Amino acid sequence: MKIKTAYLFMFLFLVVITKNTFSQNDTTLTLDSYLKQVIDFHPLAKQAKTLNALGKAELRMAKGALDPTLTSNYNEKNFVTTHYYSMWDNALKIPTWYGIDFKAGFENNNGTYLSSENYTPTNGLSYAGISVPLGQGLIIDERRNAIKQAKIAQNLAEAEKVKLINKLLLQATKDFWEWSFAYQKKQYVNQGLELATLRFNAVTERVKQGDLPAIDSVEAKIAMQDRIVLLTQADVELNNARLSISNYLWLENNTPAELNDKITPQPLPETNNTISADSLLSLLNYAKENHPDLQKWQYKLNQLKIEQKFAADKLKPKLNVNYNLLQGDFYINPSNINTSYLQNNYKLGVYFNYPLFLRQERGKLELVKIKKSQTNFELQFANREIENNIKATYNQMLALNKMLTLQAEIVENNFTLRNGEQRKFDNGESSFFLINTREINLIYSQIKAAELKSKYQKNKVELLWSAGKI
Repeated sequence: MKIKTAYLFMFLFLVVITKNTFSQNDTTLTLDSYLKQVIDFHPLAKQAKTLNALGKAELRMAKGALDPTLTSNYNEKNFVTTHYYSMWDNALKIPTWYGIDFKAGFENNNGTYLSSENYTPTNGLSYAGISVPLGQGLIIDERRNAIKQAKIAQNLAEAEKVKLINKLLLQATKDFWEWSFAYQKKQYVNQGLELATLRFNAVTERVKQGDLPAIDSVEAKIAMQDRIVLLTQADVELNNARLSISNYLWLENNTPAELNDKITPQPLPETNNTISADSLLSLLNYAKENHPDLQKWQYKLNQLKIEQKFAADKLKPKLNVNYNLLQGDFYINPSNINTSYLQNNYKLGVYFNYPLFLRQERGKLELVKIKKSQTNFELQFANREIENNIKATYNQMLALNKMLTLQAEIVENNFTLRNGEQRKFDNGESSFFLINTREINLIYSQIKAAELKSKYQKNKVELLWSAGKI
């Protein structure tokens, strides 16, 4: 029974491991499919995508200031046997974008001690009117300011989302090419170990036959052991690189996936064509218009411009005019409305307010102007910094392009030297030390070439990232 339970537990464990292991039909993981997996399922990518929803929610909240409002208020007072009053007021208020509010309502008040100003006809009193700001609030008011700010905040959220995803893709791509380099390095070291093992076996056999001195077999064994050490180190680097890649691989159900050991990375590209000067100019122009950092500062500047306009409007006096047309019933009959009716059945109100020193208002305006100036400085600095980063990365690509070309020649020359030394060794005209040295130099030159290819690809994606174009 215990054995069956153990087998069952092992089976379930293998099922879980299988489900949480990233795999694809092909044994090679390409950069495109890898990045698609990152964008679709990585928690940071999902978190970045929620920024759009936050921006929409904030805009919806701000637009709530324009929602029509229905209110009803009822008050009644009775004491002993006296009915003091009953007051019932119902109103519908419809705010508009331009600061004008429309209002309609119905009142029905009665009672022994009701104030004369609250008196209504027996059937109640209906009213419909308008409230217009003629001073402060005519051009912009608090609700229009909030909505405009929220609309820009939505664009800010989009820029922040692009920035976060770009940063994630930058590091994910760099780690991918580091993994590809580690895989290629292990292949070169493994090939060197195979050659060293074959040579050790061949030298050992020739020592037994008396063709070579016994010390050569010791030297061959040391060479083989050195490459075993190199392979061990390369294997550790490859495993660590694979673990780094696993950090970016997730499944649909928000569970981390482990990279299958059988999956190999896309090989390092052989092409080393650098970006032209025209492409550099295109990237610089693209960055000025689309870089998320510049967009964020520009959006913040736009918000401050609106805030400055709102603060300047506060310097105006408050002058609101309210007009309500009255009708002694629940419904207002349009056919009864004429000039005489309008002159005798209305309720008019005028409100005026103006602080004499305007210290709070002037202080607020000055504060916004200072913040706007600071943001302008930040925008100019960010623009300059991004431009220089693009140029510096481009210069690095030019240098890497030259180094790649030169390193390819070095690898070819090391092949020639190694093959020539091998022929001399086979003919008994060279020593084991020389052939081993030539082969070690070849391996190191191959690894160096692969490292430069990896750096070039990482530099290429960094150039795109510097322009905000991943």
